[in-house]
Amino acid sequence: MKLRFQDSLGSKPFPYVSRVLKACGQRKPPICDQAILDYLGLRVRETLPEGVPPNPPLDAPELHQALLTCPSSLNREKKEIWLYPYADPRQKRNNQDHEVTHFICPTHSDINIFECDENDTTHPGYKRQEQEAFQGSSAFQMPVDLYVNDILSLPTQIKSIEELHERYETAFEVAAIWYAYVNPRLCAVVMVEPNAEAPDEAAAVLEHLNGQLRFWKDMPLQPRERTGRRYTARSGRLVEVAPPREQYPLRVKYASHSSRLRRLKFIRSGIGIDEDNLIFKAWNERRRLTGEIPAAVFGSSEKWGYRAECLPFGKHGKILTLVWLTDQQPFKLFT
Repeated sequence: MKLRFQDSLGSKPFPYVSRVLKACGQRKPPICDQAILDYLGLRVRETLPEGVPPNPPLDAPELHQALLTCPSSLNREKKEIWLYPYADPRQKRNNQDHEVTHFICPTHSDINIFECDENDTTHPGYKRQEQEAFQGSSAFQMPVDLYVNDILSLPTQIKSIEELHERYETAFEVAAIWYAYVNPRLCAVVMVEPNAEAPDEAAAVLEHLNGQLRFWKDMPLQPRERTGRRYTARSGRLVEVAPPREQYPLRVKYASHSSRLRRLKFIRSGIGIDEDNLIFKAWNERRRLTGEIPAAVFGSSEKWGYRAECLPFGKHGKILTLVWLTDQQPFKLFT
Protein backbone atom coordinates (compact mmCIF):
# COMPACT_ATOMS: atom_id res chain seq x y z
CA MET A 1 0.00 0.00 0.00
CA LYS A 2 1.41 3.42 -0.94
CA LEU A 3 -0.16 6.55 0.50
CA ARG A 4 0.52 9.79 -1.34
CA PHE A 5 -0.17 13.36 -0.33
CA GLN A 6 -2.69 13.70 -3.16
CA ASP A 7 -4.57 10.83 -1.49
CA SER A 8 -4.55 12.63 1.87
CA LEU A 9 -7.66 12.18 4.00
CA GLY A 10 -6.65 14.93 6.42
CA SER A 11 -4.41 14.96 9.46
CA LYS A 12 -6.54 12.80 11.75
CA PRO A 13 -5.61 9.10 11.73
CA PHE A 14 -9.11 7.58 11.77
CA PRO A 15 -9.84 7.61 7.99
CA TYR A 16 -6.48 5.95 7.28
CA VAL A 17 -7.00 3.34 9.99
CA SER A 18 -10.49 2.60 8.71
CA ARG A 19 -9.24 2.21 5.15
CA VAL A 20 -6.49 -0.23 6.19
CA LEU A 21 -8.82 -2.32 8.38
CA LYS A 22 -11.36 -2.53 5.58
CA ALA A 23 -8.71 -3.57 3.05
CA CYS A 24 -7.45 -6.26 5.46
CA GLY A 25 -10.95 -7.57 6.14
CA GLN A 26 -10.53 -7.08 9.89
CA ARG A 27 -14.03 -6.64 11.30
CA LYS A 28 -14.08 -8.79 14.45
CA PRO A 29 -12.04 -8.52 17.65
CA PRO A 30 -9.30 -9.30 18.32
CA ILE A 31 -7.82 -7.57 15.27
CA CYS A 32 -5.03 -9.54 13.55
CA ASP A 33 -1.94 -7.31 13.59
CA GLN A 34 0.04 -9.56 11.28
CA ALA A 35 -2.59 -9.09 8.55
CA ILE A 36 -2.07 -5.31 8.83
CA LEU A 37 1.72 -5.65 8.67
CA ASP A 38 1.51 -7.94 5.63
CA TYR A 39 -0.87 -5.58 3.83
CA LEU A 40 1.40 -2.59 4.41
CA GLY A 41 4.60 -4.51 3.72
CA LEU A 42 6.06 -3.79 7.16
CA ARG A 43 8.27 -6.04 9.26
CA VAL A 44 8.97 -6.00 12.99
CA ARG A 45 12.41 -6.29 14.59
CA GLU A 46 12.84 -6.94 18.32
CA THR A 47 16.42 -6.22 19.44
CA LEU A 48 18.18 -4.32 22.21
CA PRO A 49 19.72 -0.92 21.40
CA GLU A 50 23.50 -0.80 21.23
CA GLY A 51 25.16 -0.56 24.64
CA VAL A 52 22.23 -2.06 26.57
CA PRO A 53 22.96 -5.13 28.76
CA PRO A 54 21.57 -8.50 27.57
CA ASN A 55 18.93 -8.68 30.33
CA PRO A 56 17.91 -5.09 31.24
CA PRO A 57 15.20 -6.00 33.82
CA LEU A 58 17.88 -7.75 35.93
CA ASP A 59 21.12 -6.06 34.87
CA ALA A 60 19.86 -2.46 34.61
CA PRO A 61 16.35 -2.01 36.14
CA GLU A 62 16.37 1.81 35.83
CA LEU A 63 17.42 1.57 32.19
CA HIS A 64 14.70 -1.03 31.60
CA GLN A 65 12.05 1.32 33.04
CA ALA A 66 13.38 4.15 30.89
CA LEU A 67 13.28 2.02 27.73
CA LEU A 68 9.64 1.21 28.49
CA THR A 69 8.91 4.93 27.92
CA CYS A 70 10.33 4.76 24.36
CA PRO A 71 9.81 1.11 23.40
CA SER A 72 9.41 1.45 19.62
CA SER A 73 10.52 3.35 16.53
CA LEU A 74 9.81 3.41 12.80
CA ASN A 75 12.25 3.32 9.88
CA ARG A 76 10.05 4.41 7.01
CA GLU A 77 12.64 3.81 4.29
CA LYS A 78 13.30 0.22 5.38
CA LYS A 79 9.60 -0.27 6.23
CA GLU A 80 10.71 -1.61 9.58
CA ILE A 81 9.35 -1.24 13.13
CA TRP A 82 11.67 -1.70 16.10
CA LEU A 83 10.17 -2.95 19.38
CA TYR A 84 11.80 -3.24 22.79
CA PRO A 85 11.76 -7.02 23.40
CA TYR A 86 11.20 -6.81 27.18
CA ALA A 87 7.96 -4.82 27.00
CA ASP A 88 4.67 -6.46 28.02
CA PRO A 89 3.15 -8.34 25.03
CA ARG A 90 0.01 -6.19 24.98
CA GLN A 91 2.10 -3.06 25.33
CA LYS A 92 4.18 -4.26 22.38
CA ARG A 93 0.99 -4.51 20.38
CA ASN A 94 0.05 -0.96 21.29
CA ASN A 95 3.54 0.28 20.38
CA GLN A 96 3.50 -1.57 17.07
CA ASP A 97 0.16 -0.07 16.04
CA HIS A 98 1.46 3.33 17.19
CA GLU A 99 4.27 3.08 14.63
CA VAL A 100 1.90 1.73 11.97
CA THR A 101 -0.19 4.88 12.44
CA HIS A 102 2.90 7.03 11.88
CA PHE A 103 3.55 5.04 8.72
CA ILE A 104 0.09 5.44 7.17
CA CYS A 105 -0.40 9.13 8.02
CA PRO A 106 1.21 11.18 5.22
CA THR A 107 1.63 14.25 7.44
CA HIS A 108 3.73 12.39 10.05
CA SER A 109 7.50 12.78 9.92
CA ASP A 110 10.09 10.26 11.07
CA ILE A 111 11.63 10.80 14.51
CA ASN A 112 13.94 8.06 15.75
CA ILE A 113 14.00 8.46 19.52
CA PHE A 114 17.67 7.36 19.63
CA GLU A 115 18.89 9.60 16.81
CA CYS A 116 17.30 12.97 17.49
CA ASP A 117 17.97 15.96 19.68
CA GLU A 118 15.77 17.59 22.30
CA ASN A 119 14.36 20.16 19.84
CA ASP A 120 12.79 17.35 17.81
CA THR A 121 10.65 16.19 20.74
CA THR A 122 9.75 19.58 22.20
CA HIS A 123 8.32 20.94 18.96
CA PRO A 124 4.49 21.30 19.11
CA GLY A 125 4.15 19.24 15.94
CA TYR A 126 5.81 16.26 17.64
CA LYS A 127 3.29 16.22 20.48
CA ARG A 128 0.40 16.43 18.00
CA GLN A 129 1.81 13.53 15.97
CA GLU A 130 2.25 11.42 19.10
CA GLN A 131 -1.33 12.11 20.20
CA GLU A 132 -2.61 11.14 16.75
CA ALA A 133 -0.47 7.99 16.76
CA PHE A 134 -1.93 6.98 20.13
CA GLN A 135 -5.44 7.54 18.76
CA GLY A 136 -4.62 5.54 15.64
CA SER A 137 -3.13 2.70 17.66
CA SER A 138 -6.28 2.51 19.79
CA ALA A 139 -8.49 2.61 16.68
CA PHE A 140 -6.52 -0.29 15.14
CA GLN A 141 -6.95 -2.46 18.23
CA MET A 142 -10.48 -1.28 19.08
CA PRO A 143 -12.24 -0.11 15.89
CA VAL A 144 -14.58 2.71 16.88
CA ASP A 145 -17.83 1.29 15.51
CA LEU A 146 -17.26 -2.14 17.09
CA TYR A 147 -16.05 -0.71 20.38
CA VAL A 148 -18.92 1.75 20.76
CA ASN A 149 -21.48 -1.00 20.13
CA ASP A 150 -19.85 -3.11 22.83
CA ILE A 151 -19.70 -0.14 25.21
CA LEU A 152 -23.43 0.50 24.82
CA SER A 153 -24.22 -3.16 25.46
CA LEU A 154 -22.59 -2.98 28.91
CA PRO A 155 -23.26 -0.86 32.02
CA THR A 156 -21.00 2.06 32.88
CA GLN A 157 -18.52 0.50 35.29
CA ILE A 158 -14.88 -0.57 35.46
CA LYS A 159 -15.91 -4.22 35.09
CA SER A 160 -17.08 -3.36 31.56
CA ILE A 161 -13.63 -1.98 30.74
CA GLU A 162 -12.06 -5.17 32.09
CA GLU A 163 -14.32 -7.27 29.85
CA LEU A 164 -13.53 -5.14 26.79
CA HIS A 165 -9.79 -5.18 27.32
CA GLU A 166 -9.88 -8.99 27.37
CA ARG A 167 -12.20 -9.20 24.36
CA TYR A 168 -9.99 -6.91 22.26
CA GLU A 169 -6.71 -8.24 23.75
CA THR A 170 -5.27 -4.83 24.48
CA ALA A 171 -3.60 -3.21 27.48
CA PHE A 172 -6.07 -2.35 30.25
CA GLU A 173 -5.04 1.30 30.54
CA VAL A 174 -5.32 1.79 26.78
CA ALA A 175 -8.77 0.16 26.80
CA ALA A 176 -9.84 2.47 29.66
CA ILE A 177 -8.66 5.66 27.93
CA TRP A 178 -10.38 4.63 24.69
CA TYR A 179 -13.52 3.63 26.61
CA ALA A 180 -13.99 7.20 27.76
CA TYR A 181 -12.77 8.87 24.56
CA VAL A 182 -15.31 7.23 22.20
CA ASN A 183 -18.12 6.74 24.74
CA PRO A 184 -21.47 8.35 23.72
CA ARG A 185 -22.34 8.72 27.41
CA LEU A 186 -21.29 11.41 29.91
CA CYS A 187 -18.14 9.93 31.43
CA ALA A 188 -14.39 10.27 31.96
CA VAL A 189 -11.49 8.11 33.06
CA VAL A 190 -9.23 9.98 35.47
CA MET A 191 -5.79 8.64 36.42
CA VAL A 192 -4.67 9.92 39.83
CA GLU A 193 -1.16 9.54 41.25
CA PRO A 194 0.71 10.52 44.42
CA ASN A 195 1.68 14.19 44.35
CA ALA A 196 5.44 13.88 44.77
CA GLU A 197 8.57 14.27 42.75
CA ALA A 198 8.99 11.41 40.30
CA PRO A 199 12.41 9.81 39.73
CA ASP A 200 14.10 10.94 36.54
CA GLU A 201 14.27 7.52 34.90
CA ALA A 202 15.52 9.09 31.66
CA ALA A 203 18.88 9.73 33.31
CA ALA A 204 19.65 6.02 33.09
CA VAL A 205 19.01 5.82 29.37
CA LEU A 206 20.98 9.02 28.77
CA GLU A 207 24.03 7.42 30.35
CA HIS A 208 23.83 4.41 28.02
CA LEU A 209 22.73 6.19 24.85
CA ASN A 210 25.27 9.02 24.69
CA GLY A 211 23.07 11.61 26.33
CA GLN A 212 21.27 12.47 23.11
CA LEU A 213 17.80 12.98 24.53
CA ARG A 214 15.92 13.83 27.69
CA PHE A 215 12.61 12.03 27.40
CA TRP A 216 9.71 14.45 27.68
CA LYS A 217 7.48 11.81 29.28
CA ASP A 218 9.88 11.48 32.21
CA MET A 219 10.40 15.11 33.20
CA PRO A 220 10.31 15.22 37.02
CA LEU A 221 6.98 16.17 38.55
CA GLN A 222 7.19 19.23 40.75
CA PRO A 223 5.17 19.33 43.99
CA ARG A 224 2.06 21.45 43.50
CA GLU A 225 0.86 23.89 46.10
CA ARG A 226 -2.74 24.96 46.68
CA THR A 227 -3.24 28.21 44.82
CA GLY A 228 -6.24 30.19 43.64
CA ARG A 229 -9.89 29.58 44.45
CA ARG A 230 -10.69 26.04 45.53
CA TYR A 231 -13.90 24.49 46.78
CA THR A 232 -14.67 21.32 48.69
CA ALA A 233 -17.80 19.55 49.90
CA ARG A 234 -18.11 19.48 53.67
CA SER A 235 -21.09 18.46 55.78
CA GLY A 236 -23.37 18.42 52.76
CA ARG A 237 -22.53 21.95 51.57
CA LEU A 238 -19.97 23.58 49.31
CA VAL A 239 -17.39 25.80 50.99
CA GLU A 240 -14.41 27.69 49.68
CA VAL A 241 -11.12 26.61 51.20
CA ALA A 242 -8.20 28.88 51.95
CA PRO A 243 -5.04 28.23 49.95
CA PRO A 244 -2.53 26.94 52.53
CA ARG A 245 0.98 26.22 51.26
CA GLU A 246 1.16 22.47 51.89
CA GLN A 247 0.91 19.97 49.07
CA TYR A 248 -2.11 17.96 48.07
CA PRO A 249 -1.55 14.24 48.73
CA LEU A 250 -2.68 13.27 45.20
CA ARG A 251 -2.91 14.87 41.77
CA VAL A 252 -4.62 14.17 38.43
CA LYS A 253 -2.09 12.70 36.03
CA TYR A 254 -4.47 12.81 33.06
CA ALA A 255 -8.16 12.56 32.22
CA SER A 256 -9.79 11.06 29.13
CA HIS A 257 -13.27 12.54 28.53
CA SER A 258 -16.16 11.49 26.35
CA SER A 259 -17.01 14.20 23.84
CA ARG A 260 -20.28 14.99 25.65
CA LEU A 261 -18.62 15.45 29.03
CA ARG A 262 -15.72 17.40 27.49
CA ARG A 263 -18.19 20.03 26.26
CA LEU A 264 -19.77 20.16 29.71
CA LYS A 265 -16.91 20.01 32.20
CA PHE A 266 -13.18 19.45 31.66
CA ILE A 267 -11.01 17.81 34.33
CA ARG A 268 -7.52 19.25 33.99
CA SER A 269 -4.26 17.39 34.45
CA GLY A 270 -2.30 18.51 37.50
CA ILE A 271 -5.31 19.31 39.67
CA GLY A 272 -4.55 18.49 43.32
CA ILE A 273 -6.78 15.93 45.04
CA ASP A 274 -7.47 16.64 48.72
CA GLU A 275 -8.34 14.17 51.47
CA ASP A 276 -11.88 13.27 52.60
CA ASN A 277 -13.18 11.93 49.28
CA LEU A 278 -13.66 8.57 47.53
CA ILE A 279 -10.41 8.77 45.54
CA PHE A 280 -8.26 9.43 48.58
CA LYS A 281 -10.03 6.69 50.53
CA ALA A 282 -9.44 4.15 47.74
CA TRP A 283 -5.78 5.20 47.56
CA ASN A 284 -5.29 5.15 51.32
CA GLU A 285 -6.96 1.75 51.78
CA ARG A 286 -5.69 0.31 48.46
CA ARG A 287 -9.06 -1.17 47.59
CA ARG A 288 -11.75 -0.81 44.97
CA LEU A 289 -14.56 1.57 45.94
CA THR A 290 -17.80 2.83 44.38
CA GLY A 291 -19.71 5.95 45.39
CA GLU A 292 -19.99 9.65 44.59
CA ILE A 293 -17.39 12.36 44.05
CA PRO A 294 -18.35 16.06 44.31
CA ALA A 295 -17.28 18.12 41.30
CA ALA A 296 -15.42 20.29 43.84
CA VAL A 297 -12.85 17.49 44.29
CA PHE A 298 -11.56 18.34 40.80
CA GLY A 299 -11.43 22.07 41.54
CA SER A 300 -14.91 23.01 40.27
CA SER A 301 -17.25 25.47 41.99
CA GLU A 302 -20.29 23.52 40.79
CA LYS A 303 -22.52 21.90 43.43
CA TRP A 304 -23.27 18.64 41.69
CA GLY A 305 -21.27 15.42 41.82
CA TYR A 306 -20.23 12.41 39.76
CA ARG A 307 -21.02 8.79 40.25
CA ALA A 308 -17.64 7.10 40.49
CA GLU A 309 -15.68 3.90 40.79
CA CYS A 310 -12.04 3.86 41.93
CA LEU A 311 -9.56 1.08 41.22
CA PRO A 312 -5.97 0.87 42.60
CA PHE A 313 -3.77 0.57 39.51
CA GLY A 314 -0.18 -0.54 39.04
CA LYS A 315 2.70 -0.62 41.52
CA HIS A 316 3.20 3.09 42.12
CA GLY A 317 0.11 4.09 44.05
CA LYS A 318 -2.03 5.18 41.12
CA ILE A 319 -5.83 5.18 41.18
CA LEU A 320 -7.87 4.71 38.00
CA THR A 321 -11.19 6.48 38.50
CA LEU A 322 -14.23 6.18 36.25
CA VAL A 323 -16.67 9.08 36.74
CA TRP A 324 -20.00 9.46 34.99
CA LEU A 325 -23.29 11.34 34.92
CA THR A 326 -26.69 10.10 33.75
CA ASP A 327 -28.93 11.94 31.32
CA GLN A 328 -31.56 12.07 34.06
CA GLN A 329 -29.16 13.49 36.65
CA PRO A 330 -30.35 17.02 37.47
CA PHE A 331 -27.78 19.81 37.67
CA LYS A 332 -27.83 23.38 36.46
CA LEU A 333 -25.43 23.03 33.52
CA PHE A 334 -28.08 21.07 31.63
CA THR A 335 -30.51 24.00 31.78
